[in-house]
Amino acid sequence: MVAFTTSCIVLALLVGGIVLYGKRRPAGSPLTWGEAMAASVYIFFVLFWAYGVVPHLFLAWADNELKWRPDKLFLLPRTKT
Repeated sequence: MVAFTTSCIVLALLVGGIVLYGKRRPAGSPLTWGEAMAASVYIFFVLFWAYGVVPHLFLAWADNELKWRPDKLFLLPRTKT
């Protein structure tokens, strides 16, 4: 649970950084090649975090600590017939 919660907080901070930088940057200013490359690497990392790390940690938490496994139906084990 700690890893999942921490990863959600890190994701919120990463997205918050995008919002803060977007508010600080003047509208209509030209984008340099270096800024575009840095932004693309940053966005790739944010998307990797959002679509890779956070779901993985949620599934690990649900499978291990919460015991939400595929072989259980709600609170009772699924019977094989």
